[in-house]
Amino acid sequence: MCINVNNDISDLLREIGMIDITNIINLPTKVGETLTLKPADCTNIFYHSLKNWIGSSTWKLWASKTPKEAKHGIRIKNQLVLDIGSAFHLLLENEKLFKENVFFTNAHGSSNEMKALKDNKQEGQYIFKADLEKKLYGMRDSLFSHKLSDTYLHHESSKKEWSYFIYDKDFKQKIRCDLSRVGIKDPNKDIIVDYKTAASVDPKKFARSIKDLGYHIQVAYYMDIYEKVTGRQVEDFVFACVEKEEPYLTAFYTLNKQTLVEGKAALIEAKRKYTFCHDMNDFGGLPEILTEIGLSKWDLEFTNSVDNN
Repeated sequence: MCINVNNDISDLLREIGMIDITNIINLPTKVGETLTLKPADCTNIFYHSLKNWIGSSTWKLWASKTPKEAKHGIRIKNQLVLDIGSAFHLLLENEKLFKENVFFTNAHGSSNEMKALKDNKQEGQYIFKADLEKKLYGMRDSLFSHKLSDTYLHHESSKKEWSYFIYDKDFKQKIRCDLSRVGIKDPNKDIIVDYKTAASVDPKKFARSIKDLGYHIQVAYYMDIYEKVTGRQVEDFVFACVEKEEPYLTAFYTLNKQTLVEGKAALIEAKRKYTFCHDMNDFGGLPEILTEIGLSKWDLEFTNSVDNN
């Protein structure tokens, strides 16, 4: 489906504008076309460079934010946290690449050693303080020691970091699965596994994260695209979770039926809102009217009545 090009050469050519690298990959160009790419043919850098292809982050924004916020895009509040998460994913997927692209140092920020590391750092590489290395390996080892790890993470049918594209009637859409494997109950179906790092993997707290971070919308979107591209149904979507601080508690979660239905409904609404706003060129924020607000009854400390007329 694609021509293999040395990554360094292709990145350089794209930087200087000699070629459009997307033409090398032969992405779908007509409605109904799909494409599946292995990690060697679709690097993480290349996948995220495809801005005209919509991923789950876009739909989570359009489901939960105003059109004005959604159009503006994601605000990166802490790049270091994102980089640590990316490095951890790389460690789980390919330790060899992790060692080649993630560097740890005790050097100070203004030292010559740090300056040299930063000057030679390439896209997709990371530089961290030395003490983080032990933490990342501790998180990995804790996750891999979970008794469900062999079942979901190390099965012989596992596919890591495969990418799927579909040119739908209304949208060009993409997903990149952390891992997928053949179904447990039905070998004609597949299971998708997504890694999550979290401050807490306590069931109640992680359930709150599902709502706050739109994980249920991600699940609905991934299942829809995966089934359309591969022609195989998804038996289950599993979150493999690990905490970011010792003792690195781990948990494996799947969503109940009600939450899956809510995710599908939110995805439908996100696509409706996206289409309407782009068709009308109307990206409004909050309602431009005088709105009465107040404390909830739970926040009233000095009065007994909700009505304070």
